[in-house]
Amino acid sequence: LDELTTTATSRVWVVRDGRVTEETFDPREVGIELVPVEALRGADASYNADVARRVLAGETGPVRDAVLLNSAAALVALEPGTGPLAEQIRAGMERAAEA
Repeated sequence: LDELTTTATSRVWVVRDGRVTEETFDPREVGIELVPVEALRGADASYNADVARRVLAGETGPVRDAVLLNSAAALVALEPGTGPLAEQIRAGMERAAEA
């Protein structure tokens, strides 16, 4: 598991039943608009800590979207479902947002 981005589509390799398939994941399929990389760029430790606190407090925006998206990908990798990847990611994002 590497990471999914909200700045573009991502190539994803799905392993299921001993077979590997390549898919393209577009974050817009789960309601996340593409953002410029600058929207995710950190800065010094103080700034980054403030961003982390705001995300953990529930602030919405591009950073939270990226966190939820990648949390969902980890959940899908842990417990793969049977439906389309976007549906599994969407469900994982809901679980991550509740945590």
